[in-house]
Amino acid sequence: MLLSTFFLFFIKQNANAQQFYRIGAEYSIKYKGADGRQMLQLGKVCYDINNKTIVVKTTFPSEEMMVQKGGETRKIVNSQVVQTYKSVVPVELSIFHLALSNQLENFGLNNLGYQMVSIKKEKGLVMTAWKPAKKYQKQLSEILISTKNKQLFAIVFFGKNDKIVAKHFYRNYTNTNGFLFPTEIVRISYTNKKKGYQLTNYKNIILNNFDNDECGAKW
Repeated sequence: MLLSTFFLFFIKQNANAQQFYRIGAEYSIKYKGADGRQMLQLGKVCYDINNKTIVVKTTFPSEEMMVQKGGETRKIVNSQVVQTYKSVVPVELSIFHLALSNQLENFGLNNLGYQMVSIKKEKGLVMTAWKPAKKYQKQLSEILISTKNKQLFAIVFFGKNDKIVAKHFYRNYTNTNGFLFPTEIVRISYTNKKKGYQLTNYKNIILNNFDNDECGAKW
C-alpha cells in the first residue's frame, strides 16, 4: 500500500528534449512471494516517451499483452481487450521513462513531493536520504537512495515506525551509445516478517529506430 501511494504522488516530469525517446527489450521475471508462490514470466517490452505508452507482450506462461497509457492499463488476449483497470504506477515512474528522461539516478524524487535531507559517501557509494514534503508526510515515508559511479544502485523504502518495506537493487548496466540501462533489477518486499523476491532481467535492448508497433500494440 505504501509503494502504491508513493507512486500516485507523481507531480511533474522532466520536459527537456531527449536524445533517446523509445526503448524495446526482451525480459524475464522470476518471482517468489512471501507466501512461497513462484512464477516465471517471459516476453518483450516497449516504451515510447512521446506517447507515454508501455507495451508488455508476454510469451510465457501464456500469450497476452498489457498496454499502459494515461493512468489506465488494458489486458489484451487474442486481439481483444479482456480487462481494463487503473494503473498503480504511472508510466512516468517506470524505469523506462526515468532512464529515457535522465532521471534514473535519483529515481525522479526531485520531481516528486520529496526533499533530499542528507548525503554521505561510504565504500564507493553515495547515499542520500529523502523525505516527503510536510503535506505528504501522513501518506509517504523516508526513502534512501544509493548510487555508484553516478548510477542508481539501490533504493530502500520505509513504512510506519521506520520499518523497511522494500529494497530495490539495480545492476549490470549496459551502455548503448551513451544510454545507460540496468539489465538486472532485484526487488525485495517485506510482509509480516517474510520476504518476497522478484528478479527482472532485460536483454537485446534496442533504441529509437524501430517500428512503433514492435510489440504489436495499438491503443
